[in-house]
Amino acid sequence: MASMASMKPLLSILFLACMPVMGEQVDSDRADREAYKDGWADGDDGSSSPASLGGWVLGENAKEPNIAIASSSGLGTGKTDIDTGGVAFKLHDPTGGNVDVFRFIDPTGLENGESLAIDLAVNFRGGYKGIDARDGDGKTVFNFNIGGDDHVVDKATTGNGSIGNTYAAHTTFVVTFKQDDERGGTWTVVRGGGVTATASGRYSGRIRSLKIYNGGQGAEPENALYFNNLRVLPASE
Repeated sequence: MASMASMKPLLSILFLACMPVMGEQVDSDRADREAYKDGWADGDDGSSSPASLGGWVLGENAKEPNIAIASSSGLGTGKTDIDTGGVAFKLHDPTGGNVDVFRFIDPTGLENGESLAIDLAVNFRGGYKGIDARDGDGKTVFNFNIGGDDHVVDKATTGNGSIGNTYAAHTTFVVTFKQDDERGGTWTVVRGGGVTATASGRYSGRIRSLKIYNGGQGAEPENALYFNNLRVLPASE
């Protein structure tokens, strides 16, 4: 039987191996976090620790019922794979008005090598809905818009245009930004659900915030935009 003295180095190795690896996740937020149990309000912050995502800034018409914590199955397509704990963030003004929300990356935006990702779920493609990635001056350096029966990237350095306009009621997107350096980085859009596709290109500048919006829609619940699973990933991801 090994002595306690001989087991000490082994125990030390096992202890270190079981410790969490620092930097596995910089930050994240999801609609099922405790911060949203009583609804979604300006300044709410369900991000993990250590936080780099600041609290939500609610913009134009961002009040109930135009914003909600609800299941993306409300799109009428069943499971859309972006819910956590049965819910996601929802934007939809059934009167057709614009509604938008903002999320900032503190203190000055994505660090070199970091990535920012967000999941989207949609059905109908009327009006306009999508996301803007913005720099520290509030300038849009990337736009992904669902509207006019299409899915279109705009304002990027490269890769602008339709990523494919084939309709599928069960449609999800994972949009990711990888910040290479202060000059810019790479964006990627991965479509899932009834149709699969991937598109990518370059954006300029350092991403500081996201604007998420929906407007010009009809009253039908299929016009809503759902999103969830915001995550800031370290350079190793």
